[in-house]
Amino acid sequence: MTLKRKLQTLDGLDEALKPLYKEQDGEWLLLVDDAAELKNALDKERSKSDALRAKLKDSEGVLEEYARLKEADRRREAEDAKKRGDWEALEAQLVQKHKEDAKALKDEIRSLRQREASNFVEAQIATAIASAKGNHDLLAPLLAGKVRAEEKDGRLSVSVLGGDGKPRIRDGEGSPFTLADLMAELKANETFGVCFGGSGASGAGTPPSAGGGHATGMRARYENLKAKSAQGQLSQADASELVSLSYQLNMPQPAQAAS
Repeated sequence: MTLKRKLQTLDGLDEALKPLYKEQDGEWLLLVDDAAELKNALDKERSKSDALRAKLKDSEGVLEEYARLKEADRRREAEDAKKRGDWEALEAQLVQKHKEDAKALKDEIRSLRQREASNFVEAQIATAIASAKGNHDLLAPLLAGKVRAEEKDGRLSVSVLGGDGKPRIRDGEGSPFTLADLMAELKANETFGVCFGGSGASGAGTPPSAGGGHATGMRARYENLKAKSAQGQLSQADASELVSLSYQLNMPQPAQAAS
């Protein structure tokens, strides 16, 4: 499938591709030049999701087959237990064991579904950051808690959450607040604008360099946060502090994600 650079309407377009377009003068324009690369990345994530769904379906079939086999096994053991006069104790053991096994399988299915949703959210966040030419290492930890996967009619989509944990609304008509809207909001923010290739609210000009003992302490803190970023351990507050320190010290930030 080839993404067109200009559309008259987004009707019929896959929900996962809509964030790649921006409305301008009554038309919808593709936000990025390398749409093929982003489409390939999205297709790979969909393939992963399809594989996970297939595994879920197989797991559900295994659960049913397991229950059938356990029932047949229970009946055989019940007949033997009756002969030994130990039926009640054996029945209680079998019931408990069946409950434990069924719970373990259900937990595995739940874990697979959560992993599928997590992979989908990560792919959508990566696409949105790349489209906005943002710094993935700094922005991804900030967005992780602001985006949630939603499933409707068997298809996944993402919702941008507010501080109350509920999906944000963009306007008075109830239009959903999209990842593209969130990227624009962060790009205009005084603190996080420097995460967008020098085009954000604080991206222009050269900051003054800190000096003396205070600069040494700031540099040490910067190196510590940079190491945490490389290990994927940054909190939202840490990411904000790393951006601020790198800007004050005129130090390089972690490498930007490919766009």
